[in-house]
Formats: sequence, structure tokens, C-alpha cells
Amino acid sequence: LLQKKILPWTNRTLAADEDFHNLRIITKKTRYALETIGKPIQPLRDLQEILGKGHDLKVLQDFLGETPMLQSEMIKQYKEARRLIRPTIRFVINNLKL
Repeated sequence: LLQKKILPWTNRTLAADEDFHNLRIITKKTRYALETIGKPIQPLRDLQEILGKGHDLKVLQDFLGETPMLQSEMIKQYKEARRLIRPTIRFVINNLKL
């Protein structure tokens, strides 16, 4: 079930804040599931942290308005998240194999 939920993210193009937020949710659920069965989770934790920072910046930007500093930091976080998605999904799939 987790494989079916996370595999589609391998080839998705993340463009909107909502995409990153939805990935953050599935990452969180997958991380907790793997933790529960005693599997390693560090790559998921790293991706979840980056996505969380991006989401926090988006919420702050919605509150304060767009600023160059916030926009720059959001771009940085989301760029790092894009870089980590594929290796993290491979990690998850390898750890879900029975």
C-alpha cells in the first residue's frame, strides 16, 4: 500500500506549493509507518524536514506578503526537496521489500 502511494511521486513534476505540501504529508505517513516496523528512516526525515521548512516559509509569506528573502529561501528549500525525492523514494521502496 505504501509503495502504491509513494511510487507516483517518482516522476511527478513539483511546481505548486500544494504539490510540496501533499508530498510532505505522504512523506510523514511513510516515515511513521517505517519507524513503526523498525526500518531506517533518515532519508525520509531529511526530506520531511526540508518540505516542512518550505511549508513554514509559505505560511509566513502568506502572512507577511511576498518578500525577496522569503521567496529566495522557499526556492532553495524546494530545490533541495526536488533533489532528494528520487533517492528517498528508492530508499523507501528498498526498505519496503519483504
